[in-house]
Parts: sequence; C-alpha cells; structure tokens
Amino acid sequence: LVHEFGHALSCRAVGGEASHIILWPLGGIAFVQPPMNPWAWLVTTVCGPLVNAILWPVFWAATVYGLPELAHWIARDSLLFGIIQASCFYLWRINLLLLLFNLIPAYPMDGGRILQEVLWLTIGYRRSLHVAGMIGTVCGAGFVVLGLGLAGIVIPVINLPLGRQGHADYILVMIGALAAFESWGIYQRSRQVGEWQKR
Repeated sequence: LVHEFGHALSCRAVGGEASHIILWPLGGIAFVQPPMNPWAWLVTTVCGPLVNAILWPVFWAATVYGLPELAHWIARDSLLFGIIQASCFYLWRINLLLLLFNLIPAYPMDGGRILQEVLWLTIGYRRSLHVAGMIGTVCGAGFVVLGLGLAGIVIPVINLPLGRQGHADYILVMIGALAAFESWGIYQRSRQVGEWQKR
C-alpha cells in the first residue's frame, strides 16, 4: 500500500491525477495519469520502488542495531519483543524482495516502465515502447525458462537463486508468462502508434 501511495502522491506532485488504489492478493495497482511527458511519468514510476528502497535499509538497521538496544528495555523472551523482532525482520526482507521484483525490466513491473520512460527521454515515445516491449518479452520468456527448471541463475551481490535445473517453480512461470504477455502488448502498441503517426 505504501508503495502504491508512492506512485499516487508523486503523480499528483507532477500535476497528474491519481484517485484510486486497488489492492489484491498479488499486490496493488495505483491508477495514475501524469502529464504526457517522460519526466512526469518517470518520477511517478520511480517513486513506488523508491519507497521500498528507503524502507528496506530502515528495517534492516532496526533489525541489526535497534533490536539489541530494545533488549535493554524489553525482555528478549517476551511476546512483545518477539512480535517487534519478527516485524522488523520480515519488513526488511519483504521490502528488499518488492524492490528487486519491481525492478525486473518487463511490464507490468515498474522496471519495464522505468526502462521505457528513460528510453522515451532519448529515442522518443514510439521507439521507447518498441524497445522496452521487446526487452520485456525476452525477459518474461527467460523467467518461464527458469520456472520450468530448464536453467538456473544466481543474482550476484545478494546471492538470490532463481530457478533450479530439473525443478519447476510455477510462480516463476506465472510471473514470466505475465511479463511476456504484457510486454508483447507494449510492443504491439508501439506499432499502432507508428501507424497512427503515418495517417
């Protein structure tokens, strides 16, 4: 919810409209309509993951440094300390995973939108849709391959494994299929924009 407020409030800050946020089991959607320029759209999109980028180190620091200090005031074996400890730990991990998930360079994730909006600044709207759509489709197909257990990778620095050869992960397959489908739609939209501009 806080991530979606990041989108909605930043959209309003750049002069756009944002009046609805819907939460559902797989996340949330902020319905935003920034002014039709790349900077307004980029600011609106970036401010969602930025919320997670801020909360992740805050809860990490609370877990690593705050809990030992709190132990001077609340007994470590108390229920209250256990709730605070679990909350800090899970909010740290959840915000890190949400940040990484949202930076996948494919639609409908924010990473796909950020890629398209950065390209929009340099190569124009139609070509940005075209390139971002192709990259997102390939990225989505890659997730399907990982999810079907045909390959496996480890994201460096954070040492996060994705996929394992010989073992299917249907969540990765679902994410990949959604990303490929949505990104292919963006690629198709770029062709429609091109046809519209020719008329």
